[in-house]
Amino acid sequence: MAAALTFATPALACHPVADKPSIVCDDRGGAEITWTIKMDSNVTATVQGVTLTPEGSTLKNGKIAKGKTFGKQGVTDVQVVPPGTTKATMKVKVEYQYNGRKQTHELNASTEEFNCPVPSESPTPSESPAPSESAVASASSSGGSALPVTGANTAIIAGVAVLLVGAGAGLFLVARRRQVRFTA
Repeated sequence: MAAALTFATPALACHPVADKPSIVCDDRGGAEITWTIKMDSNVTATVQGVTLTPEGSTLKNGKIAKGKTFGKQGVTDVQVVPPGTTKATMKVKVEYQYNGRKQTHELNASTEEFNCPVPSESPTPSESPAPSESAVASASSSGGSALPVTGANTAIIAGVAVLLVGAGAGLFLVARRRQVRFTA
């Protein structure tokens, strides 16, 4: 009886891979996401197309773009996303030669959820309501600025709090040193 052994070997293949992206929030509430893509073996790939989400995203440096090539050393570019974005993706379709055959592969990379604070918009002078005449008259008649002072002055409140805590601690120490004698 003859026995036949079959060895299953994994198919050798190469693919594009993406490093974990870094995310930096900008001052307008958007973000800049740094992507690095590379081949996992010594093969040069050519970008056939790039799709970004959310809509309105752009690649800042144009290094990951149609017709650009990269290999195992990789290529890095920065995706700029609009304010309010919480997740971004990048799909890159690449073409390369492997073992004498043309291969096409689509790399799908995405970020974890992130939250960049969107600054609140202050009204422009044309949008702010005009002050009433009495408010303007009372502010200017007191010799102060044209706008009323509102809100708490934090420094004064903190100073008063420190003073009260110090006075309380002083009274506590005085009360402990004083001897109380009970006489009947």
